Amino acid sequence: MLTTVLPIVIAIVFLLFSALKVLNEYERAVVLTLGRYTGTKGPGLVIIIPGLQKMLRVDMRTSRFSIRPARLTLISSCTKPVLFPFSRSKSAPNLALRSDI
Repeated sequence: MLTTVLPIVIAIVFLLFSALKVLNEYERAVVLTLGRYTGTKGPGLVIIIPGLQKMLRVDMRTSRFSIRPARLTLISSCTKPVLFPFSRSKSAPNLALRSDI
């Protein structure tokens, strides 16, 4: 009896621990069920069905990167240097699922 119940209990505990994910307050989870987008889950404890669902972690913090300066020509024909070194998106699915070709 014990030899048949013990592997089943171990498998259930393993599946339970692999289904629980913890996200920080600046992260979001984009959930794909069988490869199709099914939703976004917020920070905290997230439950994912192992084998059926896949979770993509998305960092929602503002990211900084370096670019070369551009010049903006105003109506008065004078030019000013401008920089746009910050990037921020409020949509987690757009960040995770977009394809930059």
